[in-house]
Amino acid sequence: MLRELTYLLILNFVFFSSVQAGVFKCTNENGDTIFQDHECKNISHQVILHDQSKGPFGFHSSWFANPRIGSGIASCSETGCTCKELTYEYQQNINTRTLNALHSLPSSWKDYDYKLKRFLKSKKKSSSNESLRGLEKSGCKIAFHQKTIKLYYEEVSKNILDEHEIASTALNDIDRQCQKPSDRGWSDSTNAKRWVNCKSNNQTSHNKAVRLKRKYSAYYYSLMQEQKKLSKPR
Repeated sequence: MLRELTYLLILNFVFFSSVQAGVFKCTNENGDTIFQDHECKNISHQVILHDQSKGPFGFHSSWFANPRIGSGIASCSETGCTCKELTYEYQQNINTRTLNALHSLPSSWKDYDYKLKRFLKSKKKSSSNESLRGLEKSGCKIAFHQKTIKLYYEEVSKNILDEHEIASTALNDIDRQCQKPSDRGWSDSTNAKRWVNCKSNNQTSHNKAVRLKRKYSAYYYSLMQEQKKLSKPR
């Protein structure tokens, strides 16, 4: 019990004091377990207990950091968010709402970094105050997108993946109902007519399934693109 408590105290100390990659549980040459804030010498004996590079949902934590100056706290409801004097209205469609936040977070950080450089270079007090207001506005926009992602990403990503799979399966099932004749099968007019009639009868269902797949594919590929972007450090 005492040994476990000692490990826990060490872990807490390393966790809160580390500014590097995270907390690592290692086994030394004597077989003892140690905790440290850098990788183990023997990687095969390493367990990562806390990875600071990972933010919510596997995204890189740098996208969810608080801005250095002018950061704000977003308070959100079903209709939108507020932060200081700024408001942000949501799109009605929850998929669009979340994808917009994923897409806009990098550009908001880019705008903030630009304004931060201007603020730090500013010398005059009036100019500094004006730059600070612009910095706070950019900080609130970052907070809006961060909060929206945290609120809705898990639900939306699951829905998009499920809907894309269902739409793809439905289209494949419709197309499989009509067996296209092989190269030799075209010589049999009965087989050819059967295939043509089947395609004609299924045309309405086929077109409807195609439109549905296109709709959810747009969400799906947009989600994949934003996931890839936010998995890397900004």
